[in-house]
Amino acid sequence: MRHLKLAGVLLLLCLAVACSPAERFVPSPYQLLAERFDPQAAGHGLDAYTPTEASDHAMAYALVASAEARWHALKGDAQALERAERAAAWLVENRDSDGDGLVGWGLPFAWDAFGDGSTNPAGWPYTITTALAIQGLLDVHDATRERELVDVALEATNALLDHAFTRTPDEAWFHYSPSEHDAYAVYNVSAMMLGQLQRLAAFEPTLEEVADLVAAHLLSARLVDVSGRVHWMYSAPGSPSADRENDLVHAAYIVQGLADYVRFGGRLTVDVAALYRSLRAFLMPGGTVSEMPHGDAPARDWGVGAALFTAALLEQELGVHDLLSRDFYGVATSYDPPDEKFYPRQAAHVLLGLALTSP
Repeated sequence: MRHLKLAGVLLLLCLAVACSPAERFVPSPYQLLAERFDPQAAGHGLDAYTPTEASDHAMAYALVASAEARWHALKGDAQALERAERAAAWLVENRDSDGDGLVGWGLPFAWDAFGDGSTNPAGWPYTITTALAIQGLLDVHDATRERELVDVALEATNALLDHAFTRTPDEAWFHYSPSEHDAYAVYNVSAMMLGQLQRLAAFEPTLEEVADLVAAHLLSARLVDVSGRVHWMYSAPGSPSADRENDLVHAAYIVQGLADYVRFGGRLTVDVAALYRSLRAFLMPGGTVSEMPHGDAPARDWGVGAALFTAALLEQELGVHDLLSRDFYGVATSYDPPDEKFYPRQAAHVLLGLALTSP
């Protein structure tokens, strides 16, 4: 918390010497965190999976693009827009980083997603990373009206529809990645792509029907526990991890994806208030946030950031008013890892949450 404490010290010093209003600037939690990213390559850095090797992380570029575009929209910060455009430009330039002809974004290291021995190479596209990248491109497009950003988002969407998608007459879902070994229905993946499908339907109307089918898939998999809490398992029956609930980051992705479907005009009925309330299961006594619903272990930072963003989004744009974001905000503002453990993928989730909530 050293940066937040510094902000407090600066404010006290300013008051002590009777600073003029122009001199009383104290950086906000958002600004303090934004300053820690590489100003020219915001997604470049270490990672929990590669703690000694810095790489470019597409997920971090995507989330920084969204966060900075939203901060610009709310605060009129021209420098934030420049940073958002740089992050979006990286996504455009690296839309097929492994050169396999599939537009999409993934990880800079090899990854065996389900621990079954089928390791995907570095640069292989993953649906969740691609969904976040599409969101980032569209958020920057909202500020710049640069058509290329939409065109790249549509390219990536069509690549997933062609190579990582199952459609039946009644429902449809995205696979974890285009690999035949990852062809599982993982709910957070479909949810995040659902929101972007509905958003892209403004540019490609045929996607609206596809979005409805994905929404039907998610709504049919919805569970309700004895307390009335709505939730999903991690994946569909017959898939790996089908018997476990989602941790906070993946639960937040599901809520956000379905909320985005509603925000952008989805035609199926979604109980947004119930989605919002489901995040309360991660709030523990004493103001802490848990990794699992009603759990004891503290949540990872990207879960806190994703939950903060999602709660604030529903409060501000869908009229849900229970101030869940206030509870997540208190934890998010304490995020201040040492430099050797500053991981852009984690930090960018927190930055996006603070973009909607920081003063």
